[in-house]
Amino acid sequence: MNNETKLMSVRDAIIMAMSEEMRSDENVFLMGEDVG
Repeated sequence: MNNETKLMSVRDAIIMAMSEEMRSDENVFLMGEDVG
């Protein structure tokens, strides 16, 4: 993990966090409207 602060949109932050978690844990998934 990097300690640098990075400016990004909420959308990009969610995509980045979910991608990271989904790669590290096969039990993580995303459900909701307008997800795909």
